[in-house]
Amino acid sequence: MNDTYTIRNEKSSLRINRRGLHLDQLILDGIEILMESEDDSQTHGGCAFLIPYANRIRNGTYSIGSREFHLKKNAEGNSIHGFAKDIPWNVEVTQTNRAVGRCKIKGEGYPFDLNSTIEMELNGNSLNVKMSFLNLSSQAIPLSPGAHPYLLTSESWNISCEFGIDEVEYKDGFFPNGIMKPVNDPNRFLTNSKNFDNCFKGGGKLRLNDGERNIVLERNNMDYFVIYNGKFASGRSVAIEPMVAPPDAFNNGISLVMLKSGEKFNCGFTISTEEK
Repeated sequence: MNDTYTIRNEKSSLRINRRGLHLDQLILDGIEILMESEDDSQTHGGCAFLIPYANRIRNGTYSIGSREFHLKKNAEGNSIHGFAKDIPWNVEVTQTNRAVGRCKIKGEGYPFDLNSTIEMELNGNSLNVKMSFLNLSSQAIPLSPGAHPYLLTSESWNISCEFGIDEVEYKDGFFPNGIMKPVNDPNRFLTNSKNFDNCFKGGGKLRLNDGERNIVLERNNMDYFVIYNGKFASGRSVAIEPMVAPPDAFNNGISLVMLKSGEKFNCGFTISTEEK
């Protein structure tokens, strides 16, 4: 079985890794879009899919009713970015410009049956990603998926928003306290002059502007996004991470999807380029 798959359309191409369905490389209309990982970590480059939860779960612990679940923890003592990124997916290239990944999401601290299907299609200067989740368990299960694309930039960049945004306030560094703070002028606030590992809500269509490229991110059923330009962005990219819910949603319940038995949830995003 192949480890990587490539789909193409005119001047665009996407290389997909079977491990985690990671998007290793994306070129749109001849322009390289994603910063490739320098250390083979899925969340340090390219675009990882964060399933069944994006960002952190405090102490790697959450509860459904009276039952407590324990997820695998990282060095800081929390769980982060789910575990679908570590699972081999089944990948089928259905057309030269379209591929579908399928995987059953079940693991330590998440003993459920979540069928995940992700469709990826190149159309001219855009990549459209459709994510679909079906609960095959006999009970309702929590879900707060996301994605982690590292978008290449020059040294100077800003992110403009179609609509207003609220910043998710954190408690203890990483975890929302339930307060949303309006950002008065997001188009001036979201620039490379600041260090970000922050979550926001709203914004509509997001545009990353720099001296070399204009990249547009549109989201469907993913109203939150994290901006990250820390160590792993390597000074040449910024991660704009579409998410269904903010960090620690399994515990704080903010925008958490509780997927009933037999129920399906759909979301997704499109990355495209615009002429300067």
